[in-house]
Amino acid sequence: MIWSTYATFESMHGVKSSRSELIDRLRPFSRASVISLCSFIGLVLKLWEPGGYDLKRYDHLISCAFDPLRGDWYKLAARLQHPELVFHRRQLVLLVKLSAMHCPVVGVDAWNTAPGFFGTVLLMANDHFHYGLTEWAGIAELDKVKRLFAEFIPVSEGAGFRPEHKLVRSHLMLKYASQFRGSPNFIDIPARFQEAKGLSLADYQALCFGLFAKCATISIEELQRGASAFTFVEPNFHAMALPKRSVTLFLEEVASTPEHLSARIKHRDYGPNDFTELRKHPLISVSKGFLPIDIRFLVEKFEGGPYWAINGIDKSTGDRLRRLWGEVFEVYMNDLLTESLKQTGAQFIPDPRCTDDPSRQVCDGLILQDESLVLLEYKASMFSAETKYTGNVSLLVEEVEKKLVRDKAESKKKGVEQLADAVVRLFRNEEKKAAVRGLELNGVTRVYPLLVTLDGIGGSLLVSRLLNHYFDNFMADRMPSRVEVKPLLCTDVEGLEEVSGCFPRLGLAGFLDYWLSKDPNFIATLTAFTVPELEGYRNERMAREWRDLSEEIIARAFPEEHKAANQGKDL
Repeated sequence: MIWSTYATFESMHGVKSSRSELIDRLRPFSRASVISLCSFIGLVLKLWEPGGYDLKRYDHLISCAFDPLRGDWYKLAARLQHPELVFHRRQLVLLVKLSAMHCPVVGVDAWNTAPGFFGTVLLMANDHFHYGLTEWAGIAELDKVKRLFAEFIPVSEGAGFRPEHKLVRSHLMLKYASQFRGSPNFIDIPARFQEAKGLSLADYQALCFGLFAKCATISIEELQRGASAFTFVEPNFHAMALPKRSVTLFLEEVASTPEHLSARIKHRDYGPNDFTELRKHPLISVSKGFLPIDIRFLVEKFEGGPYWAINGIDKSTGDRLRRLWGEVFEVYMNDLLTESLKQTGAQFIPDPRCTDDPSRQVCDGLILQDESLVLLEYKASMFSAETKYTGNVSLLVEEVEKKLVRDKAESKKKGVEQLADAVVRLFRNEEKKAAVRGLELNGVTRVYPLLVTLDGIGGSLLVSRLLNHYFDNFMADRMPSRVEVKPLLCTDVEGLEEVSGCFPRLGLAGFLDYWLSKDPNFIATLTAFTVPELEGYRNERMAREWRDLSEEIIARAFPEEHKAANQGKDL
């Protein structure tokens, strides 16, 4: 795990820039030039990918942004054991947000300024992401954890990710949702989406996927042409065999003008880390076409666009959708684990029930392998922008407790308390312990409670440290004596997807043990530490699902070409 920080104006010059100073520095530039330059930097460095930058490309951008003296320092700083980096996703998106609000249509071309001026803008932007919650005087240890957790949520969201995981997962979950026609929570998502937006869900997904694929695969040679390489106009989409009306409606859904964005942001904005309006509209309309703001936002539009479109129909539909999504996520997780654990020797039981009371669920799933038992709870709850991006620690902790620990208002147990109860039910009292049909627990010596979230908050630094505090309280005076109960850990679904491909080589309990051995204070995440012998191990399930999704999209968008290609394979 490599820790890096980003370079700031304050660290270089000894004084923190104010928001008004940043805006004044940015204001002379034309907004289209700022938006296109920020998009260009993200595409050149591939900031959505996990891992480090291409340092040759990084050095070139540094030379363009800074005078030689500062530029040489930042090139060196990027190569330190703990790198200090200038560019990152949140910085660039913040500048897009501010330029939409404050820059004129006609102004200085940000692409053609002398080295130094725009570099200072980049550093100033980096001054404004932290909430100032790290003053420790007189602060209790738990409060320090809560404060740091609040700081790290937007940091984690700004890090690299795996687009194929989000795209495949969302596509599969929409398919699983169609299986719930007998559920009182069922919603015909394709039909309701088309009613709300006017285009079919299949056309929407094909256009989203195509736009993402084009942006993610633009070559460095194409990027040398500048903004024209990634400025899109409506006819660009007409090469796809989709109705032109679908293209028009799609662009109305994913694109926005700077004026509209500015008005929406002024109406509701939770600070420099809040990019809600840009997530809703990952394309910005400028005079020459549409500019992509950020690759992750394009992927999230594929992933969450249908969900939020239906959620916004009315409160009753939104409430039903959230209940349905919890059921769908449980099926998705169970299918993921069932397939990943084949031929591993592990026994996976989804929805385990007590033999003496089948109405009582022990937990959402459990995995028995050798002497280790992993108890799982899955949570599909989404967390609000106000909670994640204001730096209001009390508000954040209140929502975490409500959705992941215990809903006090409804006296309802949530993931952490459910896992504690599962441990007690299975192991606390040898004479009265619960039995699960088809499961033999006498050989178990170690128990691993694991909470998995659909929201990325479960993959944030320190979330396990915070949640384990509540778990310890629930287990006080109830800890079994016969088995070792490991600390509760939490991961988002992407982390579990990433390691699941390695289960034939190392079981989930093995991954959790490795995590605990490297991170005894539960600061990091499931995927922060690479198991050396598994580095580069291919996730065959994800690769197969990715191929299937790609084939499905290509068949819809380019049916003739797809047919010809498949005919060639058959010869």
